[in-house]
Amino acid sequence: MCARCDEHRLANPARYCSPECQRQDWAQHKRRHMEQTSILPNRIGAGEEGITQHERAVAGLQAQIAEELRADAGTAAVYAELVAKAAQRMAMKDFRGASARLRKAIQLEPDETANYVNLAVCYALSNDGQSASDTYLKALARARPDTKEWAVIIARTFNTLSQPYCAKVAKPTWWNDAELKTLSARVLAAVDVLPAMDTYGALDFTPPLCFAIKMRALVLCGAPGFEWRAEIRSPEELLEAASLYKRAVDLTPGQEDKIRCLRNASNLTRQADGLVSAVRKIRMMLQAFGACGALCLVVCACVMVSGVKIG
Repeated sequence: MCARCDEHRLANPARYCSPECQRQDWAQHKRRHMEQTSILPNRIGAGEEGITQHERAVAGLQAQIAEELRADAGTAAVYAELVAKAAQRMAMKDFRGASARLRKAIQLEPDETANYVNLAVCYALSNDGQSASDTYLKALARARPDTKEWAVIIARTFNTLSQPYCAKVAKPTWWNDAELKTLSARVLAAVDVLPAMDTYGALDFTPPLCFAIKMRALVLCGAPGFEWRAEIRSPEELLEAASLYKRAVDLTPGQEDKIRCLRNASNLTRQADGLVSAVRKIRMMLQAFGACGALCLVVCACVMVSGVKIG
């Protein structure tokens, strides 16, 4: 047996058949002892003092870990308190106080999208459209596309940017008819799997499904009065928008908004019926008077579609 292996009490000491055999292996076996000594300089071959140094090092590391855990626990407690107080302030309509606490919460947890959403809600309810839009887009940058979280943020962003106080706010690149038609369908598909009254972490307690439905409805009806140039809508699109506004009635919190949804649904249904009737008359005009008579009716139909009133 190797005398040094025996001295260090190694679990797998080298054993030899003769001193000559040990001398031949020493050049390679010596490297093993050098590696072990470099790995555990205070533990191996240093007696009880080496063991004491090692245990002190372990105890110091454990104390450091415990201190870090206590610091993390303290940070978590502060964060939870900030979010809870922000919710209280929002319930009291103290949007300044709520936003101050949410900004501090974001500093502690910069990747938590719910804080950005709620901060944007505070800005929106304070009629600060630019800050609301910027904050929603920060939340959007942290969400994975086509997830529920992403869809909720898109729907809320659209709702805010559709308000009169955001008329002069810079719009995102997807603020155009073609992309909004595609985007609104994706948003509704992602959010429609949520329970109807689930607020998904928002502190204003408005179900995101309500925002998603209204976004899709407003885009489908061509959003008269808004700055993107919408194409002429088909009767089927108008009827789908009307159906969505009817769905939104039960999800909309305020009585005035419920009435507005019902009025929009009624106007869109009447508009779609008018278009169907106009198309039927165009076909009859084509058969009776040719292209000139039908063209006049087409112009009238276009004027009728552009005049639909949406609240």
